[in-house]
Amino acid sequence: MTKNKIITVKGTQITVIEQNDDDYISLTDMVKAKDGDTILTLKKITPVRMMKTPFTLKAQQEETAGKSKEELTKLLGKSRERKGIFEGNWKEGEFEMGQSSGLVKEVLPAAEVVRRTMKEFEEARSRIMKR
Repeated sequence: MTKNKIITVKGTQITVIEQNDDDYISLTDMVKAKDGDTILTLKKITPVRMMKTPFTLKAQQEETAGKSKEELTKLLGKSRERKGIFEGNWKEGEFEMGQSSGLVKEVLPAAEVVRRTMKEFEEARSRIMKR
C-alpha cells in the first residue's frame, strides 16, 4: 500500500509516494539526497536531471559509450517516468530531481504545510499593516 506525502524544497511542495520495499525509493532516500546525487543525462533525447539510480547510471553509461538517439530512446522506453515518479520503482524508474534536490530537509504532512503557509501569510500581513 502506498501513502502520498509532501516534501518541501525551499517553499516548493512536491508530492511523493512512499513504499516499504528495497526496490522502491523512500522518502528517507529523497531527504538524504545531496547536490551530487543527481546527474544530467539522455541529452540526445531531451536533457533531464535525475536522481542516481541503477537505470540512470545505465543511461549515462550508454550515452557516454556513444549510443544513438534511437538506442537511448529504446532504453528509456515508454514507462520509465511512470515507474519512477508514480510507482516509486528504484531500479527501473526515472526520478527527475533538479539540482535543488539536495535542499530537501524534511517531510511534512499536508496539514503542516498549510499551517506553516498560513502562519507565514499572517506574519507578512502584520508587517505590511504596520507600515
